[in-house]
Amino acid sequence: MNETENNPISSPASPSGNEDRIESLEKLVSKLLLALTILSITFSVLLWRQARNASRNLENAKQMLAVVNNMKPVVNQLLGQLAEYGKTHPDFKPISDKYGIKEAVTAPAAAPKPTPSAAPAAAPKK
Repeated sequence: MNETENNPISSPASPSGNEDRIESLEKLVSKLLLALTILSITFSVLLWRQARNASRNLENAKQMLAVVNNMKPVVNQLLGQLAEYGKTHPDFKPISDKYGIKEAVTAPAAAPKPTPSAAPAAAPKK
């Protein structure tokens, strides 16, 4: 007896069994590909929505920061007026101490940054 006769896969008695197995594997692969496609589309939509929300949040944060920066001079002026009021009214001293209201220190305006000259700098000599 040779090996080909003992091998059940190559025996001619079960060709329909192998075909059924192959067909079921093809169906399984097709179902897995469909599931993977649906999963990847869902994940892509999720990432797109997250990016859109992050972009909106960034814009809102920029607007809020602009409002806060515009309010700084008003707040500094108010704190200065409260400090002056505290100097003339000793009853206000405990409140100013509690909340840390001191004389408003006005910061000097920031100097403009120097712009680079149009001509490139000369290379150092060796």
